[in-house]
Amino acid sequence: MIDTFPGIEAELLQLFRDPAGFAAGNRSVAGRDELLAAAERHGVAALLAARCADAPPSPLLERLRDSARGSAAWEMGHRRAVLDALSALAAAGITAVLFKGTALAYSLYPNPVLRTRGDTDLIVPQHQRERVTGALLRCGFAPLSAAECATVSYQTSFRRSRPEGSHVLDVHWKINNSEVLSQLFSYQELRDEAVSLPGLDSRGLRIPLRIPGLPDNEDIEVLGPGFPLTAGDASSLGPPPRHGEHTAEIRAWLDDAAANGQSAKKQ
Repeated sequence: MIDTFPGIEAELLQLFRDPAGFAAGNRSVAGRDELLAAAERHGVAALLAARCADAPPSPLLERLRDSARGSAAWEMGHRRAVLDALSALAAAGITAVLFKGTALAYSLYPNPVLRTRGDTDLIVPQHQRERVTGALLRCGFAPLSAAECATVSYQTSFRRSRPEGSHVLDVHWKINNSEVLSQLFSYQELRDEAVSLPGLDSRGLRIPLRIPGLPDNEDIEVLGPGFPLTAGDASSLGPPPRHGEHTAEIRAWLDDAAANGQSAKKQ
């Protein structure tokens, strides 16, 4: 089924499925550059580094590990920023619900570094938008200018910039910017169904995913100072997707693989 993907994507999926047997060490410098660029473009470089933890040494593996170490450093700063934001919102009497990348990172993955993302999405009550802005301003976030934001209807982006890096929150008051999809779930419906994220010190809530066999309140290993990126990887990889837009399909497949791996470890 890998041959349903073109060129470099097929090689990337083959490396996930058989890291020990894939001849990564035989690739040219240009070939390594191309494969690494594909892994970073699809947001799976850190996940691939973990998947290949036991693969034979190769220049490609070293480059993947370098990329993963950068992701780990970003995760440490981003987790701190998210915790500060959640604490500030809670102090203002606001319960935020996380969804999308960060919710997946701290619930389905053995380590949140393995779920690459560029920001954190959360939803808040629409009538508390001014209080949300005030709370985030007090912990160092500032709204992005109109020129920095895409045209949206139901969210505002905030950034906190510090010498060690910048971190962005996308604050939603409806679940989607589509007029149709935004009506699917209200904040209150999501809040009523939300479950805790212990990996965020129990201050984070996420929308539960209905995956049979996966505990909702899973303790997720979080980063420490000596994080080596050798935590459990996404095992039990099934067949890759057959069709669809490649980035979305590959990401969905890997998310499912991570969920299956977590479930398998509990059995």
